[in-house]
Amino acid sequence: MTKIGFIADCQYGDLDDQHQEGRVQRFRDVPHKLKRALEALSDCDFVVHLGDIIQSHTSKEVTEDEFSLICSIFEEHAPHMECVHVLGNHCIQTLGRETVMERLRIPEPGYYTRDIAANWKLIVLDTTEMSGHSQFPDDSDQVLEANAYWEEHPLSPFDAHMVSWNGGITARQREWLENELECAQSSGTCVIIVAHHQVCPGAARMTHLAWNHGEILETITKYSAVKLFLAGHDHIGGGNALCLREKARNMQYFVTVPAILEAPEGSNAHVAIDLDMFHEQGCTIQKPSSADDEGTMPIIPFGARCHHIMEHLGDLSTS
Repeated sequence: MTKIGFIADCQYGDLDDQHQEGRVQRFRDVPHKLKRALEALSDCDFVVHLGDIIQSHTSKEVTEDEFSLICSIFEEHAPHMECVHVLGNHCIQTLGRETVMERLRIPEPGYYTRDIAANWKLIVLDTTEMSGHSQFPDDSDQVLEANAYWEEHPLSPFDAHMVSWNGGITARQREWLENELECAQSSGTCVIIVAHHQVCPGAARMTHLAWNHGEILETITKYSAVKLFLAGHDHIGGGNALCLREKARNMQYFVTVPAILEAPEGSNAHVAIDLDMFHEQGCTIQKPSSADDEGTMPIIPFGARCHHIMEHLGDLSTS
C-alpha cells in the first residue's frame, strides 16, 4: 500500500492574524497546525507541500528564520517520509530560488518527477517559472517569455487570472510535460500532477488559475494516464472532474487543497490518498444537482473547514 499526504499553503510568518475576503489568516498557528497535520499523515510514504511554505517579508533575516522553522518541522516530524515540495509565489519573493530550492531539495530547474509506487509517477510543475515573481534574471528566457505573455494577455474580465500573484509554465516546461506524459501513457503508468496554481476552471476561482491554464489543461487531457491534479494557492480550496470519454473510469480529478494557514481554530487542512484504493475504486465525487450533463462538474464545496467534504478519493480524507 502506498499512501501520499498533501498539505497546501503553510505561508508562515511571525505575524498577527490578518483578515482576507472575510477569512482569517492565522499565521502564528501554522507551526502547531503543521505538526498536527504531519502527525495525522504519519502513515504516509510521501508528503507533498503544494507551495507557499512561507509568507515572505521585506526583511531577509526574518524570512530566513521563519523558513528555517517550517523546514525543521518537516524534517523532524516526517523523518520516515519523503517530503516533496512545490514552488509557490510567496516562497521565493525574499529568499530567491536558489536558497529555497536547495533547502527544500527541489532539483533544477524547479520541475521534476518522482516514482512513487509501482506504475505510479508524480510530476511536479513549477508555475512560478513564467511569472512576475520568478526571480530569474531580467534577461533570462523565462522572464522574456513571461513579459511577452503578460503583454499579449492583459488583465480583463475575460482574463481575470492575469494578475501578479499567478504564474504559468514556459513553452520549454510544457514540452517537457508532454514528453513525460507520452512516456507514462506508453508504459501504462498512472500519473499524479502537482503544482501551486490550479489549471482546471471550477477547481479554483478564475482569479487564482495559472496564467496559461488552458494550454496546460489541453496537454493534460490528451493523456488518460493522468488521474489526479492537485494544487494549492486558492486558500478556500475546490474541486472539479473532467470526463475524457463516455466511461466514468476515464475521469481526471482536479483538487485544490485548502490552505493550512486559514484552517479554523481547532481544525486542520490536509489530504491523504491511498493509491491502491484509488486504483481499485476510482474517485467518488458527488455531482451537484446544478451540474450540466456535458461531463464537467462545477466546483465542489471543498472549503477551508474541510470536514467530511470529499470523503472518498480512493482513501481521500481531510480533517
